[in-house]
Amino acid sequence: MKLQTLLFCSAFLFLTACGSSDSKPIDSDADGIPDQTDNCLNIANPDQSDLDDNGQGDLCDDDMDGDGVNNAEDAFPKDVTESVDVDGDGIGDNKDLDLQSSNINSIKMSRLLDNQRAVKVTGGYHGDLQGDYIYPNFGQNVENVGDVNGDGYDDFVIGTEHADFYSPSEKSRFYRLGGIAYLIFGSAETLPTSVDLDSLEGISHVKLRFSDSGRSSGFGSEVEALGDINKDGLDDFFISIESDFIEEHVGSAFIVFGRNSWIQEADEQGVISKQKLQENAVSYQGFQGSHQFGRVVRNIGDVNHDGIVDVALVGVQDRVFSMSNAGELYILFGSDEWKPENAGSVYNIADLNNDNGLVISKIHHAEEDEVKKYLGVEVVHTGDFNDDGIDDFAFTYRSGPEANEDAGVYVVFGKESNEWADVYTVDTFAQTDFMRIDALEPDSTKPYWGGWKHMGRELASGDLNGDGKPDLVVPTIGDISAEGEDPAHPGIVSIYWGDRGDWPTPFDRTKMTDFLGVNLKGAENNLEFGAGVEVVSDWNGDGISELIVSANRMGETQEERQNDVYIIYGKENWSEMSIGAETANENVLRIQMDGTDSRGVPYLNNIGDINNDGLDDFTVADPAMSSNGLTYNGELYIIYGFKELYPSQK
Repeated sequence: MKLQTLLFCSAFLFLTACGSSDSKPIDSDADGIPDQTDNCLNIANPDQSDLDDNGQGDLCDDDMDGDGVNNAEDAFPKDVTESVDVDGDGIGDNKDLDLQSSNINSIKMSRLLDNQRAVKVTGGYHGDLQGDYIYPNFGQNVENVGDVNGDGYDDFVIGTEHADFYSPSEKSRFYRLGGIAYLIFGSAETLPTSVDLDSLEGISHVKLRFSDSGRSSGFGSEVEALGDINKDGLDDFFISIESDFIEEHVGSAFIVFGRNSWIQEADEQGVISKQKLQENAVSYQGFQGSHQFGRVVRNIGDVNHDGIVDVALVGVQDRVFSMSNAGELYILFGSDEWKPENAGSVYNIADLNNDNGLVISKIHHAEEDEVKKYLGVEVVHTGDFNDDGIDDFAFTYRSGPEANEDAGVYVVFGKESNEWADVYTVDTFAQTDFMRIDALEPDSTKPYWGGWKHMGRELASGDLNGDGKPDLVVPTIGDISAEGEDPAHPGIVSIYWGDRGDWPTPFDRTKMTDFLGVNLKGAENNLEFGAGVEVVSDWNGDGISELIVSANRMGETQEERQNDVYIIYGKENWSEMSIGAETANENVLRIQMDGTDSRGVPYLNNIGDINNDGLDDFTVADPAMSSNGLTYNGELYIIYGFKELYPSQK
């Protein structure tokens, strides 16, 4: 009996740890986890972390992220996607956007493509001409036109004004160049990282093409979004033809109405002809001899305060077909007549009056002076720059024997419809009508490429200092240094702050103060900082827009010719700075166009949010690039916006 009692008590004590015994599960490393369940028996790891979920705790695992590289040799032992950091910048090589630089703010275009953060689009052309002069101007004009087919996604157009070539004739070759505009429909799917416009299989699109050889030229030279002007729930856009009827040199511009029948209207090749397009558009026709009517088309907001967007059209060589008489700017007031019911209607630009628009004419001069006048080389909507409640716009002018003796930018202030005159000339503006920014010597006195590389070749606008007022961006990429006989061409970008009261006019950048604006200077000779400028909406979450600037490097070798793009974050307080190859920091990101033999100007375009992530995207194009066995067919890169250059490394 005593033996049975003893055995029972022993069993009870073992099972209940009762009596004087204090027996507990074994915990060899004293981390609070019993050995029986501890994933790292001999090293304390109370959190039991097991990154690769292989049953072995990270502190005991020689390869804690399970990427096949031992922790001791792994630069990122806790990141299964990374193991190497060749440049020592703390960014794994798979994600690193510049493998040759320890500066994390330096970016190579090729690496953006590798990481699917950009898209490369290659241009093409059609016809029977060959030779170095073939220049389709691909990528110079890219526009987000909104949702033109009603599927809920923004669409965009790539214009290639000289993509069609026709057989030689007695006429100048420029009259034999047609054009194609590629209307690419947005979708939930992102674009592949490489797109060839000659092979768009799998990408929903139509081609707008004027195939009447010998009768049309430069179709798609300009495309501009208008929003939903006829309030039918579909966005609309403007598209122009430099010379619609060759014999008469008459350009045309079309207001094209959105609809959901684009695909059905296209032929078997996916082409919508001019005639078909006109069935869903109203058009404006230039004067006889207006070879470049519609060369520039811009949505300039509501400059007459009637609640409808207005449009600026430029005839770069208008009225008389002569380079000696170049330039008129036509302002079309938004109209209730811009609706599908009036599709097919043709309006003559000569009929403009202050009820439906106005004309800003060239500076007066005698024809025998043979003075070139380029008025409206660029136009931009500046928002309400003078804060009077009405939208304003800016345009560039140049004049002189080489079109560069007198140059500058006019900011024209909006007003009520009944306050506009029918016709203005830039030398007779009232002081209260405008602000004038003049170029400087040697900006405008040293000819370079026919004067096309000077002040205001590109313009941009947006709120870059976070005060809620739009600012104006004006680059100068000609020679801004008077030192030596050879042009220096470093470039400069001037930002003029909006809502600064009465500006002294004429104004120039030497009069700049912190209150009025800021100058950003190219840090190197031949950098041509400011070749392109754009503003994109806030990327980094501080509520301030960002400035994008391209630089057109001049040089003899491929390495010397590689262009740059700079992303300059907006901020409340700016100061003058120099920007160049050595500039890459938390405020200025540098993208190098590596792997390209850059030959042309790197054009920039804000194309809105085409990948549906809530951030603006932009394009940078080199129309003079050669690829796919073609000559100067051009290349275009779409760069997606990002909140952080590198999301936090694990």
